[in-house]
Amino acid sequence: MTGVLSGNIIFKVVLLQLILAGIVLFLMKKLLERELFAVAIEQISGVTLDRGDVISEVAVVSAVKISKDDELRLSVVVKRRFPQANLVLANDPSLGGGLIVRVGQHTFDHSFWTRIKQLVGFQGQ
Repeated sequence: MTGVLSGNIIFKVVLLQLILAGIVLFLMKKLLERELFAVAIEQISGVTLDRGDVISEVAVVSAVKISKDDELRLSVVVKRRFPQANLVLANDPSLGGGLIVRVGQHTFDHSFWTRIKQLVGFQGQ
């Protein structure tokens, strides 16, 4: 009887650890997404243009749907920085996480799979 009871307790402890690990991973992912969004805004704001360049479109492709609040923040930044530009938002879960920002000919790729490819390439050198 004691062996069954201790096995049951071990099962509950392992199950609790898995649940807690899932919660921590979820929160870390949300925090990372917020951080990447802040980086995207900085990059949009910091793009330097050659004289005479006109940006007609700023595209943000995200692995997750962009919230209405974030969409509004992006819209304000884009209109302030590039008054003639249209903001194009897209959702692409195949990125695995993160986002890609395109401003004219500048592309800033912060997607999960690109980061993995960079790490693998770095490891191979």
